[in-house]
Amino acid sequence: MNILGIYWDWNAVADPIDFYGQFTEIVVVDSYDTVMEILTARNADGLFEATVSIDDYYLPGTYTVSAYDGLGFLASRTTFEVLDSFSSITEPHTNDGDIVVMYYDDHAYRPWLTSNEDSIVNAAHIGEYLIFADDLIVNFRECGEANAFYAPSTNQITMCYELAELYRDYLENVAQDEDLATAIRYSLYWVFLHELGHAIIDIYDLPITGQEENVADQFANTMLLRDGDSGVEALYYMAYIYKQKSEFDNTHYWTTHSLNPQRFYNILCMMYGSDTTQFKHLVDDGILPEQRAKYCTEEYKRANDSWTRLLADHTRY
Repeated sequence: MNILGIYWDWNAVADPIDFYGQFTEIVVVDSYDTVMEILTARNADGLFEATVSIDDYYLPGTYTVSAYDGLGFLASRTTFEVLDSFSSITEPHTNDGDIVVMYYDDHAYRPWLTSNEDSIVNAAHIGEYLIFADDLIVNFRECGEANAFYAPSTNQITMCYELAELYRDYLENVAQDEDLATAIRYSLYWVFLHELGHAIIDIYDLPITGQEENVADQFANTMLLRDGDSGVEALYYMAYIYKQKSEFDNTHYWTTHSLNPQRFYNILCMMYGSDTTQFKHLVDDGILPEQRAKYCTEEYKRANDSWTRLLADHTRY
């Protein structure tokens, strides 16, 4: 399996939808209830006249198009599907079980994520490690919020550019210029691996016990600790982000994610447990409490051994 870092153009993905009549606006909503587009065009007669056309803003999936009358009531509704049928600028796209990376929208952070050889997914060499029957699509796009998520219905991971903006705010005190770009890439690299954890649990139908969010965190930490210096650097940056978030933590206790302070210490514990000599300073400097550190070697070993066994039938080596 190879990883394709390519810009994509849509190729005949769907027919345009035309609206004409006594409408005030057309609203296009995706399958996650996110408003993608609002049209309010009118012709010379004062009637609504607009076409919902498909461009690279629309990812594969199903969209609902609603037309509202002058009183704001629903007058018409239809759906359209954007097919997973696109062609690459640089080479044809075939479904070969690759991790396919697609970049959408002319966002300021897009060059930061594509201008360096240590790209988000290449750094972990995941493409040479995991086996997929079908392509796993990774979309970088504007989402309207700082987020990342895996959608089982489309077999796709979405990474939001807004997350890069948020992470810049957290990291600009510890990294500047080119180092800041690297810090953001490495932090998003951890997030990508977290979402990949969700993906492989779904795709491989892996048995897990406990919160899936914690298991996905564990997968990201384990994979990065197998990836040498770049993996360790990514863990440092992500731990720093969770430390910063902990200082004004407003996480709800009912959320499926662990609290930010817990995720901070979980990362440090995995690092220390993987090599108590290399990461001895975490305990010596009082960053990782000794009360937790004494369990970390076993925690790391259990996590690493478990993932090796779970992935045994889905890896190339």
